[in-house]
Amino acid sequence: MNLKAAEKPCVINGFVLKVLAFLFMTLDHLGVFLNMYGYGGPIAISILRGIGRLAFPLFVFLLAEGMRLSHHKGRYVLRLLLMYAIITIPETLLVYIPYLSSLAGVSASTLDPHPFADILFLGLTLYCLQLPGIKKTFAILPISFFFASFFVGIYAFSTPYFPYYLRSGYGLFGLFLALLFFYGNVLLDHKENESRFLRNLVNTLSLCVSFGLVYLLTLGLPTAATFDHLWMNWEVYALCAGILLLFYSGKRGYDAPWWRVFSYGYFLLHMAVLYLIFSLI
Repeated sequence: MNLKAAEKPCVINGFVLKVLAFLFMTLDHLGVFLNMYGYGGPIAISILRGIGRLAFPLFVFLLAEGMRLSHHKGRYVLRLLLMYAIITIPETLLVYIPYLSSLAGVSASTLDPHPFADILFLGLTLYCLQLPGIKKTFAILPISFFFASFFVGIYAFSTPYFPYYLRSGYGLFGLFLALLFFYGNVLLDHKENESRFLRNLVNTLSLCVSFGLVYLLTLGLPTAATFDHLWMNWEVYALCAGILLLFYSGKRGYDAPWWRVFSYGYFLLHMAVLYLIFSLI
């Protein structure tokens, strides 16, 4: 295959990937709200949730690219930490203040994990792994978060010591994904005359390998485990994100200051809009 010819279709930049990830996430949560409020049929909801599976791999890929190429990695992580705090502190008050929890009808085991937990701890992992010398070992701390989420999720859905809403939503799948995206491209950084097509192929294979590793791990679980094996069967739709990664141009694209602020706040914004819409209909 002529690599130069293969690179011509690489027209999707980072801005487009992020917009697509926002769109997929919004459709996913639209499916959640439709199911919660009893609107729409099961087929329509399943289609929306299936499309939504493409969002997380794209967010992790953009995170890995940012942590590899950014000159201000510390600021990157701090912004993620700020958004995580903005989301998690109100959730904690909602869960542990009796009046608010009874009013909202939520508890530590019914409130779902949010993707900012995964993105934050993945960002911390990649940040620590790039520190000099022995400081790299600090990466053990965020990595432990993913393993703890995985094993606690298997053997105890609800525990007061590690509330469900504070855990990783994607567990080891997200961890493997970030590490393979990151190091696959780091290795290619040292290769002379590497092509964009080769990078895109490696990124798509990284997604497939990450899914395969976690799926094999879940198949080996003891029958007493409480892990829902159907979760991985559902996440198979995430592999479709690999098609988009094959067309990635390697360019950042539009990145105005207002867009950066909007990007960090979009999760809260779209959830608030969906909640408002479904509260009025």
